Amino acid sequence: MTTLSVRRTACLTATLLSGITVPWIATAKTPVILQCDAPVDQFELKTQKTALPFTMIGTVSALRMRSNEYVPSGSLRIASPGDASSVGFQVDAPSDDADALDVTLITKNGEDITETPEGKVAATGTIPFLFSVTKSGDVTIVVGEKVSRAKFTPGAEALLVATCTSGQFKFTGTLSNTVQSLIPDTR
Repeated sequence: MTTLSVRRTACLTATLLSGITVPWIATAKTPVILQCDAPVDQFELKTQKTALPFTMIGTVSALRMRSNEYVPSGSLRIASPGDASSVGFQVDAPSDDADALDVTLITKNGEDITETPEGKVAATGTIPFLFSVTKSGDVTIVVGEKVSRAKFTPGAEALLVATCTSGQFKFTGTLSNTVQSLIPDTR
C-alpha cells in the first residue's frame, strides 16, 4: 500500500466518521499485511506483536469464500498474552456468493465473550477500517461506516491477531504507536 493510498484510506475513514475527528499526523508508520487463507471449515491465524497505544488504518478484503459447515469469516482483534482479554471485529458471509458481509464487534474478558452485530458492508472490493486502542484500553473500531467502542484490559504487551475461517481474507494497513494519532472520544 503506498503512502498516498494510506492517506486516502485515512481521509475516507475520517469522512465516514461524522461527528468524530481523526487527526492525520505525518509520523512514521509500520506497514502491516495480515493475510490468512483457510480451507473449508478450518481456520488460520496470523499475528503481529504490538504495544499500546496503537492505531491501525487500512482495508480488509474478502478474497475467497468457501463454506460448508462454517460460514466464511475474517476477524482482526487485539489480544492480551494468553488471550485472557481481546477486542476486535469480524466480517462474515452467510454464503460463499453473498453480496454483503455482517460486521460484528467481539469482546472477550476471561470466559465471557460478547458478540454485538454492527450492521452490513459490501462483500466486494476493499472495506476501509480503523482500529485504535489507547494505553488505558479504550477501543474505537470503524468498519466501513460502522463505529464501535469497547474496553480492552491492557497488559505489558499485546498481539494483533487476524483469523480466517472457510476463506481468504487480507487485512492491509499501517500501524502507528504514536499517541497523537489516536481518535478522541467525542460522544
